[in-house]
Amino acid sequence: MSYEVLAQKWRPQNFNDVVGQAHVTTTLKNQILSERVGHAYLFWGPRGTGKTTVARILAKAVNCPNRVQETDFETIETAEPCNQCVFCNDISQGRSLDVLEMDGASNRGIDTIRDLRENVKLSPATCPYKIYIIDEAHMLSIEAFNALLKTLEEPPPHVIFIMATTEHAKIPKTISSRCQDFDFRHLEDEKIITRLQLIAKEEEVSADLDVLTLITRQSEGCLRDAENLLERLVASAGKDLTTDAVEQIIGLGSSALLRKLTTAITKRDLSKSLKTLNDLTKQGTDLSQCLDQLIGHFRDLRLLAIDDNLSELIQSPKSDLSELKQKAAQMSVNRLSRIIKILMHTDRDIKQYGYPQI
Repeated sequence: MSYEVLAQKWRPQNFNDVVGQAHVTTTLKNQILSERVGHAYLFWGPRGTGKTTVARILAKAVNCPNRVQETDFETIETAEPCNQCVFCNDISQGRSLDVLEMDGASNRGIDTIRDLRENVKLSPATCPYKIYIIDEAHMLSIEAFNALLKTLEEPPPHVIFIMATTEHAKIPKTISSRCQDFDFRHLEDEKIITRLQLIAKEEEVSADLDVLTLITRQSEGCLRDAENLLERLVASAGKDLTTDAVEQIIGLGSSALLRKLTTAITKRDLSKSLKTLNDLTKQGTDLSQCLDQLIGHFRDLRLLAIDDNLSELIQSPKSDLSELKQKAAQMSVNRLSRIIKILMHTDRDIKQYGYPQI
């Protein structure tokens, strides 16, 4: 059997497994139970937050004939697909004739949409509904969007359109006004860490909270990125992941050198700061990522300097909390704000001009 990457292996197969998008899944489940499913949906939000996954689950749920949950006393109708019937299995494995996924970037022309308009008139082959999932919908041409307008407004009763995009602003108002709009949001760090802990346990990967926190911070609220990074780390360092190994593979500065650098900046020790920065460079550290780490560090210090009860908002590992509070007590909010501002300007200049070592 061919190897299956973690992001695919752990892709949610029902609404309850979807992480961090309860505001979307709850509404969709209520629509299914009340039989008020819309004819067109627009899922938008950052990459890797579950748009295509939820579209597939919705396709299974509206077509599944066995959406029931048996208890000791009764059988209750649910909004979750059974994932056991022929319809669910065919959709999950991408072989259903009635669930068609299109990539808007590859099928952006008007001819593709004209063919689609002709096909929607045909009844489903086996399922109750024919579902069209258009990924990266913002890549469709203006002519293609215009050709889709009438079909979106008055589709046949057996057709449901689901469009997914990361660029909501590029979807014409005439299209979005004909769809039910659902915004997918960046995931909170705690939810990503919880999911990674589950995956690590099931995959027999040893990774403590500090390691998973590092992975989560690199993912920027994107669960798929976090899962892909975890897989890359396991492939590189094996199933026993340590903080040092993760920092080296990702290209982050070592924790010891970064602490040394932040201490030197805090004490206004220019000579020591330059020497430590040189050590990070020799170590092969990505200085742009190092700068991101510094900004995050001083952001956490500023939060604690404002109020040490804001510890739940910090991104640094919880094991560093005591040390961070001590540092924050020694610095003013204004000074920390100035440091962050300087670092952000430096980050902007590096992206514009290059030469990070300067």
